[in-house]
Amino acid sequence: MTPSPTSIDRIVLPTDSTIRATRSAEYDTYFRISRSDDAHAWSVSALTVVTAIPADLPQSTLNNDSRLRRLDA
Repeated sequence: MTPSPTSIDRIVLPTDSTIRATRSAEYDTYFRISRSDDAHAWSVSALTVVTAIPADLPQSTLNNDSRLRRLDA
């Protein structure tokens, strides 16, 4: 059975995030980013992304080398 891809509605980042990214409302809207000081919301969002990537890889068109690089990242 092939796993179905996980749809990620929004990614939550801390409001004081040191992630280098343009901080504009347009950027956050386009990439569906929410900013919050709630550590729990950020942690749940991060875990959702971390578990969605390996679950989605078997369905991708990437070759094995590219899949391994994604997992390594």
